[in-house]
Amino acid sequence: LMLALGIFALNQLGSIRQAGIIIEQVNVPSFDNLSQINQLTLRLRTLSYRLLVNRDAGEQQEILGLLDTRNSQIDKATQAYEKLIVADGERDIFNQYRQLLAQYRQLEAQMKRMAQSDDRDGLRSLLNKEMLSNSEQVNVVLDRLVKVNNEQTRSANQAAADQYDTAFSLVIVLLVAATALTLLCALLLTRSIVKPIDEALHAAERDRPRHLTQTIRAERPTSR
Repeated sequence: LMLALGIFALNQLGSIRQAGIIIEQVNVPSFDNLSQINQLTLRLRTLSYRLLVNRDAGEQQEILGLLDTRNSQIDKATQAYEKLIVADGERDIFNQYRQLLAQYRQLEAQMKRMAQSDDRDGLRSLLNKEMLSNSEQVNVVLDRLVKVNNEQTRSANQAAADQYDTAFSLVIVLLVAATALTLLCALLLTRSIVKPIDEALHAAERDRPRHLTQTIRAERPTSR
């Protein structure tokens, strides 16, 4: 019974550890990648408006270079996040983000052409309409991905908590059962030792000669 208890406890500890590994190796990195994507998306938006207000050719080239760098960083974070996807629903939301990102890249290409041709009105309209709409949709999708990962983290935590509660309850039950069986075995062992001895003593008491139980009287010597 104690061996079974030990094996069960080790199995439950392994399950609890597995839940911790999921959080450590999947959920936490996913949150980090989503945070990077969100921050880089905001920086792209800021760089786009800088492109609108800066007319200097040198500064525009610098901004265009920064846009390329941020896009490269977004691609890297996006690829890292995709490797961590574990649920079909999460995959569907991520595909929506991919579509919006591709749409943004097309709008960004238009923005660059307008900036280089000094089409300020067209650039302003593009930023305040199509690109703003795209940015808002991206924010919604990223928020949904964050919620999905929050739910996955809660599920993993709850699974670990449930396994702990189950293990704790069963360990207590098994310990009580083991204690009861130990006491029962001790009682039976004691009886198996004491009873034969007791029976032997009773048999000896019953079968000994009667003269051994008679009163012995001392005789007085006779006087001469």
